[in-house]
Amino acid sequence: MVRKQARRALAVLAASAMTAGCSGVPNVIDGADRQATGVNAGSGLADGTGPNGDLSALGTGGTGAAAGTAGSGAGTAGGSTDATGRGAGGGGARSAAGPAGAGGSGSGPAAAGSTIPGSELGNGKGVTDKFITVAFHITSQTCGSTSGVSNAYYDRIDTYVKWFNQYVQYPGGRKLKYSVVDDGGQDPNCQDKARSAGLKISKELNAFAALGVSSNPGADAPVVADTVTRNGTLHIGTNFQTQQGLESRAPYAWSTYITAESSLTDLTWFVQKRIKGTQYKDEQGGLHPRGYGSLFFDGKEGHDLANVVKARFTAMGIPIKQYFVSSDQNAASQQAPGLALQMQQDGVNTLVFGVFGTGGVAVASAFDSQQFHPDNLISDYGSFGALAVFDTIYGTQAKRFIGVGTPCIVCERLELSASGGTDEQSCPSCEMQENSLGYVKAYKQAGGQADNPQNGAPAYDFWTQLTALSIGVMGAGPVLNAKTFEYGMFLTQKDRCNVWRFLGRDHPQVGYTDYRAGKHFGGSGFTTLYWVQKQSKFGTPGYFESYDGYYRFDTLDGLPNAPSWDTGVKGGYPMNRQPNTGLGPDKPC
Repeated sequence: MVRKQARRALAVLAASAMTAGCSGVPNVIDGADRQATGVNAGSGLADGTGPNGDLSALGTGGTGAAAGTAGSGAGTAGGSTDATGRGAGGGGARSAAGPAGAGGSGSGPAAAGSTIPGSELGNGKGVTDKFITVAFHITSQTCGSTSGVSNAYYDRIDTYVKWFNQYVQYPGGRKLKYSVVDDGGQDPNCQDKARSAGLKISKELNAFAALGVSSNPGADAPVVADTVTRNGTLHIGTNFQTQQGLESRAPYAWSTYITAESSLTDLTWFVQKRIKGTQYKDEQGGLHPRGYGSLFFDGKEGHDLANVVKARFTAMGIPIKQYFVSSDQNAASQQAPGLALQMQQDGVNTLVFGVFGTGGVAVASAFDSQQFHPDNLISDYGSFGALAVFDTIYGTQAKRFIGVGTPCIVCERLELSASGGTDEQSCPSCEMQENSLGYVKAYKQAGGQADNPQNGAPAYDFWTQLTALSIGVMGAGPVLNAKTFEYGMFLTQKDRCNVWRFLGRDHPQVGYTDYRAGKHFGGSGFTTLYWVQKQSKFGTPGYFESYDGYYRFDTLDGLPNAPSWDTGVKGGYPMNRQPNTGLGPDKPC
């Protein structure tokens, strides 16, 4: 799940703990502004409080005028009803906010003289002269094997939306208006819930963009992202993992992190330069010719990625066998022992490890029980490097993790004190990159109360999603639709200011973020990694060293044929601390 920069920094941390409005702008959220009076306690919007501490179901908003008035640019929004779209409060358990009234799109002809492609189309869905409607999707309630999230998720979303509305000047003075929708999580048995969430976002809420992690291993596509992009709503976050899947939804699908296909391509470069021609060493120290295999979840995404890997290996002259397993934990537990036996019989001892989460843990457990210990080639698909804090759940299979990941020293080396402090003593690499912790500063500026926003919720994910949304909106000009948004995103290829403002200055040991034609995903670049069973600064019994000082490589030719700075041998990594030039998230470009 995904998948994915250095500023994720404290992700692991308190993802770590080991689980893992402003200016009068209305916050439309199921159970917004809840109080700490019970598990799901607190009042929803003021219209009605649900019984027994449950959140009230907000009534359906009245109907606004059918269309915005054509104008010279954004057009005037049609009748808006109450901005929150609420009617009389009703009973119900944490149900979604009532949809905004069917207000006009506010679309009119492009502003005179506009040269931004797509401006002639007028404003898109969910856009008026005052507001941009967006929806976050998270797992609000437990569904299958996916646990419901804590109230910290709602706090981070609300706080960051307040910050962006206060500190970012969107064209025309627009503000963000948001909802939160329960997406059912990743469990294969909850895909209908994910599909319903996508329909609610795109049709009922009529959102301009959906923000979140859309990942459903075993399904034909990431369900929420697939549903909203088919219905004219952007998806920003984690979504399509293949180039074809992502580009076929352009300009509606935007991945804030590197795609699985791109990261697996990086992995094949590592194999070509560092693994091909070497031998496999067994548990007793014996050497054997390498036999290659790949293991992915059984579904369209898994088969597509396995074929990407096979094509790359074939081009290198390396035969590779393909294997698949269910993404369902129980089914995977039943299938994995037979898979281990089959791989051993096939002579596989070097495996592209493309399974993760509960299904991946079931596989690892079965492999251990069969005394099957291949070299496990890992990439960003599964977030093995970004979520190194959790890799011990893969048992002894983790000790043979080797491969690539987006450079993120604090994530991969777990070089952070358990207290979560970001000073140089607690976290030497945290502020190597200038403005790497902008998301922490912004959280505090907006009144956030948590000592570390990453503790208990994926604050950095919410930040990167809102960052991508904001970069596209600011670059789109006065007329906002999917096409002008794309134009705004593509400006990052040459104009780095907003990327640095929100995500930190470009740094050689950090992933690189930009968007351009044919690349609708933000992250790129990789470093080399290998797992060691040593105590990390964070306290876990293992972390990733790097063969190359955690430096970023962007091409096959850029990767040296031999390790350039083995941190395990040298006992550390190059410390390239950038000088402070005054960058900050609250400093407009």
